[in-house]
This record gives sequence, C-alpha cells and structure tokens, in this order.
Amino acid sequence: MTPTAPAFLSRYRSPIGTWTLAFIGGDLVGLWCEGAKHFGSTIAGMTHTDDISELEPPSSIKTQNNLTCTTRWLDTYFAGHIPDEVPALRLVGTDFQVSVWRELLAIPYGQTTTYGDLADALADQRASGLARQAGQLTCQAGRPAPQAVGQAVGRNPISLIVPCHRVVAADGSLTGYAAGTDRKAWLLELEDAQIAS
Repeated sequence: MTPTAPAFLSRYRSPIGTWTLAFIGGDLVGLWCEGAKHFGSTIAGMTHTDDISELEPPSSIKTQNNLTCTTRWLDTYFAGHIPDEVPALRLVGTDFQVSVWRELLAIPYGQTTTYGDLADALADQRASGLARQAGQLTCQAGRPAPQAVGQAVGRNPISLIVPCHRVVAADGSLTGYAAGTDRKAWLLELEDAQIAS
C-alpha cells in the first residue's frame, strides 16, 4: 500500500551516512540510509536521492514537531544512548509486514533476536488473538516461515527506529540488512548488543 498524500522529506547526516526522513500527515513513514535497498519504498515514484534534491521546510506544525522529535531521537541514538521518546510513526505495508514491524519495536536496545524467534513471537501473538475469538481456529494460527519474516524485515521502511538491524540469523551471523551488513555491524556495536543465537 502506498500513501497518496504529499510527503515532506528531510535529510539527516550520521557517522555512517546520510539518512532520508519521509513524513506524511506529520507521521514518520520512512527512514532510509543512502544506498539502501527499497529506498523510498513508501513514497510513490521515489527511487533514489536525486528525487529529493529540492527540500522545502515542513508545512504543518505536526510535521515540524515530529521532525524535531525524530532528529532528537537520531542525535541521542548516534551518541550511543537509548532514545526516550519515539517519534509518531505510520507503518505502511501489508497486514503481515506491519505485524512484523510492530514486533520489531519490542526488541530492546542492545539486544538481538533471530528470524525464527521473531516468527515464534508472531505465532504466539496470532494464537493469543485467536483464543480471544471464542476458539475459532484458522490456518492463521500457524507459525510464519522465518524466510517470510525475513522478507518483511527487509522491507521495513523506518530503519533504526523500527530496529530491523537487531534481527540476526539462527547462528548469530549478520545477514540481510537493507543498508548493508557493515552498517548493521556498526549499529550493533554502537548498542554493545548481545548477539542471539
């Protein structure tokens, strides 16, 4: 699903490259590092940084406030501290993708999980939701394949804040980060992360 409202775009310079921030209706809908796969995927027609060479100031108070909040979050994060205020987010994707991205938000700073553990957490979430529906069991109660979870993680449009970099392979290896595994390693080192396996 692609939003139809006009987007406000901004840039943020970090120790590991320039990030593009996209806001729609004041909500953060995208945060991509330069050169990342799926750059601008939630903004129709945008495929690379040349599309945003002319940046204008935000037109709404809500966008200005959320830009300030997002910049503060990024400043705190890149200073090696845990940000305390999460910007207003709008997760744009399929129902399955959004459920995966919401689960990513539960991974604490400095910790990692595996794609398999993430699939298990999603299955538990589905099962508890179905149990509340008077025992109506459907095939949705099953565990999603870790590969499907990995694809959804890879399409995460709000990198860092929705911490897809905290998901590792079952053997603890660093795989599949849209901004590159070298950046993933840098981010996990910044967090002094304990690698799950």
